[in-house]
Amino acid sequence: MHTRPPDPPGPAPTLGGTATGDAAPAGPDERVTTGAPCWAGLMTPDPEAAMAFYSRVLGWTSRVARGHPGRGLTALHRGVPVAGLTEPVLPSATPAWTVYFATHRLDRAVDDIRSVGGTVAVGPLTFEGGRAAWACDIAGVQFGAWEAPLSSWRTDGAAGAPQRMELHTEDPFAAALFYGHVFGWDAPHATPFSVSYDEDRVVVRVSGQAVLELGDALPWRMLGVPEAGWTPHMRVDDCPRAVADAQAAGGQVLAAPRSGPHGISAVVSHAAGGVVRLVTDRDD
Repeated sequence: MHTRPPDPPGPAPTLGGTATGDAAPAGPDERVTTGAPCWAGLMTPDPEAAMAFYSRVLGWTSRVARGHPGRGLTALHRGVPVAGLTEPVLPSATPAWTVYFATHRLDRAVDDIRSVGGTVAVGPLTFEGGRAAWACDIAGVQFGAWEAPLSSWRTDGAAGAPQRMELHTEDPFAAALFYGHVFGWDAPHATPFSVSYDEDRVVVRVSGQAVLELGDALPWRMLGVPEAGWTPHMRVDDCPRAVADAQAAGGQVLAAPRSGPHGISAVVSHAAGGVVRLVTDRDD
């Protein structure tokens, strides 16, 4: 099966913000956090239309994704790669975001996925800079696993960059057990991970920073999102203004801006760009 790696196909990135400014090359001792999310990808049949939407809303620029056999774009925030917009790896009726997890033992992760009821659809495959596999969890939600030695992706936590990934699914606790087993959150001495139950959500933190949350799919169905799946949280300076930009770019407002556990947030969607939560305030 002809497919593509996580984008970009070089060393694995790390999700979330730091206070160190723009991207810097990884040092020889700088390792990815095994088991943590390391990349956000949008699978869409029209990457160019999706990029036009996110350029208006988030200020992204783009470049053609290197090493991709089909249409694919790397989204850049302040010149730093922050997400991939590519044609689907697996069949998908609608554009959908997914998350990639870093692992240093991809073959074992693949075995673990199968052992706890998941399905491995593609891989492991070897690409420039690393190896990848694509799978579905016990609820049929797609995700990826990416094996590479070093980390190279940095953001400074400013507007326009991913903040965390949110899974909406029928059984968040079962999902937490699934991913925790596969990626080692539940291992003895699983530092720097912590898993907690916060306001009806399972929240996963790495070194104190929230990078994942797993919640019930019902509130999303009430917004018109019928399927379980992943939604990225994107930080914006002014949530109402970003929502207005989303509407001007052809998007729909699924949830208007309001204060809540994520700060001031709203949910918008686009025919080619999937569903995204826009967040103004920090929630760590």
